[in-house]
Amino acid sequence: MVQNKILSLLELNSEISISINIHPQQLFYTETFLMFKNLQHYSNRILIEITEDDTKPSIACKLDIFLTDKIIEIKKMQFSVALDDVSTGIYSFKNIRPLLDKIDMIKLSYISLEKLPQKDISCLINFWSEIANKLGIDFVVEGVENINIHKYLLDNVICLQQGFYLSKPFSASKLIT
Repeated sequence: MVQNKILSLLELNSEISISINIHPQQLFYTETFLMFKNLQHYSNRILIEITEDDTKPSIACKLDIFLTDKIIEIKKMQFSVALDDVSTGIYSFKNIRPLLDKIDMIKLSYISLEKLPQKDISCLINFWSEIANKLGIDFVVEGVENINIHKYLLDNVICLQQGFYLSKPFSASKLIT
């Protein structure tokens, strides 16, 4: 069971924090919130990332109401919440604007911007960075795949970065040993 593996990982290594990606559809299920309740003791070390991929039209139609209620429920358990892959799919600015004062982090995927001209990439990164700064929340750029992207982001004072250039994924067992 995933929950037991997460608990083991957190119990054995008090130095680590983890992120749990949750699809919006999973927020419909009582089991998801039961898992959060069972992990609540470690809420200060767990970030709940709500992914942008949506397969249920009813969520997209009432996205702000649905996610607002679920984010409030998650925050009551003292977890931090991120919206993953903003500016893509259902996470347009219009859809997530009502949620921004309820979250702790915005995550933007550089990979989703790669085909745009550099000027447009800069505008989008600066836009989301400014929104995060004004709200006092973290802003992370994902998809840092090479030194050029890494340096570009650092030059633009984007210090929170995630991607293969910075660290390859590894199994949880490496954290325990």
